[in-house]
Formats: sequence, C-alpha cells, structure tokens
Amino acid sequence: MGTFFNAVVFLSIVVAAATTTIIEDDKKRGIRGRQQTLMDPKNVEQKPNNRELEAKPTELKLKPTYGIEIFDEDLPMDLASLQQLRYVTFGSSHTWGSGIEREEGFSRYKAFPYLLSPDVDNMALRAHDIGYPALCAESMLGDKIYDVAVILEMRIKPWNPNDSTHILGRRLRERFPDIIIVYVNHIYPQALYFQGEQDLTGMTSLNDWEKQHAQGLTKSDPLYLEKMKEYSATKKRILKMVYDKGAFTEKTQKILGENTFFIDLYSASGNDGLRYMELFGNYTCLDNHHPCHVGHRKYADAIQRVVQKVINKTPTVTATQRSATSNVAPWKPEDKCESWFDPHGLNTMDINVPSKGFQFNCFEPRVKCSLELVSDDNTSIGSITIDNPNNTEQYLAITFMAASAGHPSIRYPKVKVETIDSSGKVLMEKIADTTKVWVRYGHNVHIAKLLTLGKIPPGKTTIQFTYLDSNQAIPFRLVSYLITEQKAVFRGVSP
Repeated sequence: MGTFFNAVVFLSIVVAAATTTIIEDDKKRGIRGRQQTLMDPKNVEQKPNNRELEAKPTELKLKPTYGIEIFDEDLPMDLASLQQLRYVTFGSSHTWGSGIEREEGFSRYKAFPYLLSPDVDNMALRAHDIGYPALCAESMLGDKIYDVAVILEMRIKPWNPNDSTHILGRRLRERFPDIIIVYVNHIYPQALYFQGEQDLTGMTSLNDWEKQHAQGLTKSDPLYLEKMKEYSATKKRILKMVYDKGAFTEKTQKILGENTFFIDLYSASGNDGLRYMELFGNYTCLDNHHPCHVGHRKYADAIQRVVQKVINKTPTVTATQRSATSNVAPWKPEDKCESWFDPHGLNTMDINVPSKGFQFNCFEPRVKCSLELVSDDNTSIGSITIDNPNNTEQYLAITFMAASAGHPSIRYPKVKVETIDSSGKVLMEKIADTTKVWVRYGHNVHIAKLLTLGKIPPGKTTIQFTYLDSNQAIPFRLVSYLITEQKAVFRGVSP
C-alpha cells in the first residue's frame, strides 16, 4: 500500500466544521447581490484581472486525509509564477461557470479556470459530458501547448478503459508527456443509493427514493436531508456511493503515470452518503448541482497547491522556465470534429462545411448555438457534406439538441439521418430521437445528445436529415460532427 501511495497522489480536501458559517454567509451574499450584479454588463462577461488573481484564493484551511501529506497547509504559494503556466480545463456547465452566473449573479469568469490564470483555455461545453473533448481533443486544441490540464466532473464510474474520462487522460498524456493532469471529483447525488444496513441488498437509487419519500422537495431544502436521515435510521438502510474511487485512481495512475493527481472535496464523507450530501450542499449553488463561488475558490486553491507541489520538486526550474520548454508528441489518434455550440470556447461562428437547408443560429441569451434545419413547414430535407481526410475508414457521429419527453417548454422534432457516400450509396440510416434521454438524470434536461453513424470511407460523405415531425415550433438543431478512429460513446446520452 505504501508503494502505491508513493506513486498515486490522491488529493483529498476537507473543510473544517468551523467554516460552515463562512460558506453559508458567502452563499447568501451572492444571492442578495444577484439583481444588482446582473444589471451591470461588466459583471457578465468580463475576465478577471491580474490584481484579483494575486490575492490568496481562499482562507479556508485544507487538510489532506487517507494518511497522505500531499501538501502543507502553509505551503508558500507563488501565484504570479503559477499564472504564467499554460492551463487548459475540461468539463461541462460546472467548469463553464453557469451555476455562479445563473444562481448567484456573479460573472462566470469567477469560475475556477479563470482563478488559475486569466489566459486559461476553458474548453468546457455546457449540456455535454466529457465525451466530446475525449474524442475531439486534437480539433479543440490544435497545435497549442499546455503545462496543466484539469478535468472536472469526472463522475467516477466502475473502471472501464474505454470510458471518456480515461480516453481524454490518455490522449493528453501521449500528446504532452510532461503535462500535469488534475482530475477533480465532482460526484453528483444521482450516484448515491440506499442499501440494507446488514445484508447490503435491495439497492434503491436516490431518484427512486425521492419519488416515494420526498416528492416536491429540492435537494437544497433542509427537509430533504432530514427525510433522508429519518429514512436511513428507521429503515436500517444506509446511503452509499455507487462507485469505487480507490479503484479508479489506482488504475488511472498506472496508465497515466507521474504528474497525475486527484482532488476530492468530499473525502471526509468516506462512503457515507448522508455526510456527502451535507458537504455537497456547502460547495454548490442553491440548485444543489453547480459549484458556488466558494466551491470554485476551493477547486482553484487545491489545483494551485498541487501544481506548486510539482514545481517545488524541481526548485532549479521555475514555473516560467517550465512553461518555456515543452515535450510534445503527435496526436494519437487523430480526429476531425467541428462544433457550433459555444462560439466563445470554439472558433466557429458560421457554417464551415457545405450545407443545404441549414442556418447558423444562437438560441439562448447565454449563447448556445447550432445549425438549424429550417423551412416554413418543417418537412424539408437538409444536408451537410463532410470530409474524412484519412486514407482509412473512420467512425462518424453527430450531436444534436434533445430534451426530456416531459420538458415543460422544449420539444424538438425527430429526424431521419442518412449517410451517403460520394457515389450516392446510402451507408446507414438512423432516427435522431430528440425526446429520449437518460432517465437517471432525475429531472427534465436540455442537452446535446450523441448519435453514432457507423464508419465512413475516405473523402466526402453527405449527412442528410429529413423531418419526421411536421408540427414542432422549434427546429432540429445540429450541434457537431465527429470523425474519429474510435467509436464515440457519451455517458448518459448515448442511444
């Protein structure tokens, strides 16, 4: 075990009970200030300046557990040097910063990526999981070079080498052998279940329990947690986490090797789901889902301490020198992807592929964009033509906007999707079902959903879309296409 822990660096962070009042006060201040801050455009899209970043990110004391002294609480931090490193961050709405913007009224540029460096490349995509960057890292990053990569929302699953979380880590390590990779554990409440205290049988997911015992309550309601505790005590059932964090970190470390780190803000809960729910509420917004500004500060502080620890191992090499020299290898495997979803993070503001019947359009004030299949009667056929630059067959997939069947305001039309080669031969036909999403979300969602379309030959392929519904007010929205060596698999939204 000692050998393993010398190789595996699992950073576990616990907040002392005395900080609870500070956290709650901060959250209340954020809520009270929401109306005022949203009225000021400067607070919506303005990145932080260097002076803000020079301040110590948080005064909260961080203590490692599991018997490993990962860092000293009073570790001297050279933030000016750390900010000169080249950071890239991956995640979805949490990393993007939508929680603190929507729930607390802060600018999304108060999210942890921008606390690391004002020049960070934040590749977070809302409404997505880690699947897109895992398969499309080359298309997203191109020839850029990085010193630190942060992967948030890894949502630990049973070990699977083909899971997107592991694929992204492997591709980054192969591309940048010396890069510091930091995984951040952000397990959602949906990963919890009740189980018999003695026989450990009869698993009941938290979502199923909620339908029976907490109908109408939100997870942020104090009564929700009280009902959980009461149920656990009277029924002799314990709330546990589905996934084994230890197995994930050990096997990931063996593959990715040195300079691979893991941050766990919830380690104090161990496998106690009730304690986890309490901690999770401290670090999230009132939606009990996205990190609040306190949570983002803690993430940034922990990541900076990890990086500082690495820098201190080679005191003769400063952060500036480390950033000036890089060991870079070719991308393996190669990919060709294009996304129209987030024009801030991706450099697409128009249709860059030959198309018919589509137009580029943004459909939310916070700017989510797509190619819309448009017509007066929603019965038209549209298409895009893509190019496989490789001399071998590659996998093809698309993503499109979808919403839960019970969503109160969003319902997309279904379309038939066909792939057609350069000779006019139909290679594959599938239905893009825009109303079928993963039921374990536990609530109505509006997400980008994946559809795999088999393999395509080298050269040009046309993807044709035909409306099957003719009475929907919202058009079909195409978000991206992916040409990859490996078959695309998105967690939760795959058909």
